[in-house]
Amino acid sequence: MPKGYDFISDSPPMYRQSRHTTFEHDSHTALAKLHTFTVDDLPPHKWRNHMYEFEAWLQAEMLKPNAQVSTDLTQFSARFGGILRDWWISLGEYIQALFIQIPDFNQALYLLYDEFCRLPHLYEDQFRYHRQTTIGRKFFVGGNWKCNGTNEEVKKIVNVLNEGQVPSQDVVEVAISPPFVFLPVVKDLLRPDFHVAAQNCWVKKGGAFTGEVSAEMLLNLGIPWVILGHSERRLILNESNELVGDKVKYALSQGLKVIACVGETLEQREAGSTMDVVASQTKAIAERVSDWSNIVLAYEPVWAIGTGKVATPAQAQEVHSELRKWLHANTSPEVAATTRIIYGGSLNGANCKELAAQPDVDGFLVGGASLKPEFIDIIKSAEVKKNA
Repeated sequence: MPKGYDFISDSPPMYRQSRHTTFEHDSHTALAKLHTFTVDDLPPHKWRNHMYEFEAWLQAEMLKPNAQVSTDLTQFSARFGGILRDWWISLGEYIQALFIQIPDFNQALYLLYDEFCRLPHLYEDQFRYHRQTTIGRKFFVGGNWKCNGTNEEVKKIVNVLNEGQVPSQDVVEVAISPPFVFLPVVKDLLRPDFHVAAQNCWVKKGGAFTGEVSAEMLLNLGIPWVILGHSERRLILNESNELVGDKVKYALSQGLKVIACVGETLEQREAGSTMDVVASQTKAIAERVSDWSNIVLAYEPVWAIGTGKVATPAQAQEVHSELRKWLHANTSPEVAATTRIIYGGSLNGANCKELAAQPDVDGFLVGGASLKPEFIDIIKSAEVKKNA
């Protein structure tokens, strides 16, 4: 397309007339099919990038003979797979219908250019909502050791972690969460590019609270992260949504970073109330917190924790996507775009890569596998996101 080209004044008279003309059914149908491929189906950065790529391709094609355009489109579309491949097939159907209806090839190209240059703008709200893509949300991997380990076992695990070859800190952020009694030794021995996290902390300043550990104590030890609201504490120790929300608020106010856990039971999932449950748990945090920059949200379906069952990539992506939409509607578009939502539940070295490839899965909170050498493989799955 020549620089400075204006569709209204510079296009042929027949084109200016046809842009307001009703299409034949076939081109309408093909165009409607194309419009079903929205950012809900395709990672938004890919949708936007390929729309602009198509725009540039189409500009160049307008200067070529008809036969060459057909060959070029075949070669261009063959590079893609999955939803993109389906999108290009639909694009081909639309082009065929359009060219049959409008014999003037240049006029048809101008109309096609006009139609597809509009698409990114039709979805501008979604693009703003997704303006920081998975590339902008650094992959996060937490290792929750729970109530496991002896002094010697801890040293062996730390040694394995220290020797592991993992992606650099600009690709993945790692936090290791041992039991309270091992926090000092792990912090002293662990490699400097890994953080240390506590598994819980008290809801207010320390005092006459036997058995509790305060946020101030963790900070005094140099511990930057804490896990709050884990399902085992919610279900076994009866921690309510409100208590978890209060804990998150206080921990953040003292300077800790928080891995806040949400997730549904099997009964709740089978009843179809998954999103009601996780939304309610997230709401209790959102009502008390305005700055989400130091929160990682961990979706851990209770039915998948320690059971050997794992949410399918599609199931994990569905909940993560819905959580992000909830944040968009109830906090802000920026919080939704920038907050990392990680997955946990029977994660291992065999299933981590497929889960990591999901556009709204920003990392993992790992239980049993974090005590094993395969935890290194799980950390390495961050490369999947980097190369997406």
